[in-house]
Amino acid sequence: MKNLLETARTITVTGKQETFENFDRLTAWIDGYIRIMAELETALDMPDTDHRQTWDKIAVIADTIGHYLAAQDEWLADHDASLSMEITEVRRSIRNFNDLTG
Repeated sequence: MKNLLETARTITVTGKQETFENFDRLTAWIDGYIRIMAELETALDMPDTDHRQTWDKIAVIADTIGHYLAAQDEWLADHDASLSMEITEVRRSIRNFNDLTG
């Protein structure tokens, strides 16, 4: 069985194509953006922070994360479809084996 989560995939995010070697790399990328966003949110508590600029950065990162999450959902849906086809094939093979052995 081919594990789609372990294959490379190219996705387009905010008009830019990016290739991830596997699903875990995409997840790590998303986690990195979430950490950056958390740091920016923490910076909002600092008195010398340009709040308008920080909120703009947070908004851009949140939008980017949304695109990555959509790509992640699509990747998982493709994996689920592949698993369903494999399960169907295994069931068919079992039925055929049972028919042959009587």
